[in-house]
Amino acid sequence: MLDNKKLRELFFKKEDITHSYFDELCSENNIDKSLTAAAVLVPIISNQEGYKILLTHRSKKLEDHAGQISFPGGRIDSDDKSPKGAALREANEEIGINENSIEILGHLDAYATATGFRILPIVSIIKEDFDIKINPIEVESIFYLPMEFLMNPKNHKKEMGTYKRQSTSYKIEYEYNVIPYENHHIWGATAAMLINLYETLK
Repeated sequence: MLDNKKLRELFFKKEDITHSYFDELCSENNIDKSLTAAAVLVPIISNQEGYKILLTHRSKKLEDHAGQISFPGGRIDSDDKSPKGAALREANEEIGINENSIEILGHLDAYATATGFRILPIVSIIKEDFDIKINPIEVESIFYLPMEFLMNPKNHKKEMGTYKRQSTSYKIEYEYNVIPYENHHIWGATAAMLINLYETLK
């Protein structure tokens, strides 16, 4: 049975989640370190109904991944002291969660996207009575994916897509993860990171 104690045991990392630590993870997993570094917060919330994961619908006006479902997060800025700091800053900027409401547990596997990012997902527990204040410039809305839904492998799907390189005839077919929940179509990097969370917890 999943509880906060088990979550802490599964994700506890003795190493501090520094920029150099993120670089080492990328090297170990053959992820190109020249890709744009980013960090996202994987916010796990518990209540009487069980555990759920907060996800956002990104604004359609954004330059990167507009309109997609995502974790709170984004590019690691030069002023960010660590990937963890970047994830906390972005979560506050996007949905107003205060750092005092967030308990960092550890991280999932580093992930590279076809759009040129390398992402470190920072796993966290969001404490009770947290406040949400959506920044409409970055986020259209939020919703919660029940952990029970994620932990049922019957809800994990695959779809095929086609990548075409601009101004060339190059194209390739590829398979990607999809988690359809109610009217939410969770796919791509977010779905892949959620599957990584599932694999860690199962």
